[in-house]
Amino acid sequence: MKQNIIAEINEIIREYGSFTVADVEAESSPLLDTKGRLTHLAEHFMDGTCVVYVYDPTSHSSDEIDSYDEFYEEFSEEQLEYILELAQKWAEENE
Repeated sequence: MKQNIIAEINEIIREYGSFTVADVEAESSPLLDTKGRLTHLAEHFMDGTCVVYVYDPTSHSSDEIDSYDEFYEEFSEEQLEYILELAQKWAEENE
């Protein structure tokens, strides 16, 4: 099932281009992980991968402190379904 969702996400991105959570005015960013006091949020979606930004919620700055690319396979099915919803919104906005 995960592979089918990933295939749909990638197909939309190949057709309409990469997008960010800001582009689709998402209510929230998919949370990949929380390690210690750091929060890892997926915010830029591309064909095959996404960019995960690392934030320190205890910081007074809202700027990310790091970022890295992550494959969609690392996300849970629930997270992928949310990313697919965002991708579908991106497709609707670009039709």
